[in-house]
Amino acid sequence: MLDAGVVILTGAASGIGRAAAEALARKSRTLALVDLNAAALDQVVESCREHAPRTAGYPCDVTDAAAVNATHQKIRADLGVAAVMVNCAGIGRFAPFLEIEPEEWVRMFNVNVMGAVHFTRAGLADMVSAGDGRIINFGSRIALDRHLTTTAYDATQ
Repeated sequence: MLDAGVVILTGAASGIGRAAAEALARKSRTLALVDLNAAALDQVVESCREHAPRTAGYPCDVTDAAAVNATHQKIRADLGVAAVMVNCAGIGRFAPFLEIEPEEWVRMFNVNVMGAVHFTRAGLADMVSAGDGRIINFGSRIALDRHLTTTAYDATQ
């Protein structure tokens, strides 16, 4: 991972995203933390600022391309161009196939797949222009282990 520059991390308010944010903060990185849950995001931002004072939170729905573009522009204006993008936003619904409604499949796909697509599209041009940058897409190990209750989640990993 690049040692300088802004790190944008989606899904930062909980789970693996929060753990990644806290680990990056201990390395004193400049962090742009993104999550839909503004209240939980505020808590993570506050925690990360102990080691990484240039940490800011950006509430955003990663499924909304226009909101993602606006958030990315705000991050650029506030902190600078991203050197690293970590797409970690994800949701899951664990139930037998017939208990998961098609709308839930669509929601998981939109968060888990299209969220990464939207943020990558928003930030990639800056990285190409700079001739450097990293994009890290998180997935779940559970997608490799077949379970009767994880079909929809597995398909979006």
